[in-house]
Amino acid sequence: MASDGGFVDHYATLGFAPGPDEDPSRTVTLKAVERAYKRLALALHPDKSKEADAPRRFEELQRAIAVLRDPERRAAFDASYVEAREREARELQRDAHTRALRSALRSREARGDEAAREREAAARKRRQLDQLRRETEAELARRGGVPTPFPRSASAVPRPSARPFAPASNAAGFRTFTYDEHVARERRILARMREREGDVADAAASASEA
Repeated sequence: MASDGGFVDHYATLGFAPGPDEDPSRTVTLKAVERAYKRLALALHPDKSKEADAPRRFEELQRAIAVLRDPERRAAFDASYVEAREREARELQRDAHTRALRSALRSREARGDEAAREREAAARKRRQLDQLRRETEAELARRGGVPTPFPRSASAVPRPSARPFAPASNAAGFRTFTYDEHVARERRILARMREREGDVADAAASASEA
């Protein structure tokens, strides 16, 4: 358990790691404390250990054994230990909740970005269809004002969908069309008109040569 707010875990100093549901005041006996202290004191004594932090760890070891050997000081420490462990559990739970909220926010933002991209793609397709419709109507007007068989408002065009198109009929029984079908039909009309115009021009050229 990490030290927090000046609290020092003397059990951890002596190498004990009680479980979350374990009460060290009951499970860690004085005999176990004395045995752990002797083992670590021999290993960390400044006259024997060459580790750089050995003096500091040896001082912490002395403070830990002084507290855990004294029944009254140990009882006070055990009460503080329980409070520190409960506080740590609450902080871990709060951190987990914060991470879950951040993850949900990132997912929501990702869905919002995807929806924005879909709206932009739909708007781009509507602009493309409007441009094709204007070209078709201009060509038709030049040829005598033949009415176009397609809806004149871009809002009448169904929004594009990632799902495969399934032919459908409206309430009146007439077949409805997807965006791609509208574009294809507009392009076919322009292509047929331009093809006929070319045929007429070729026929006029042949007649003049004759």
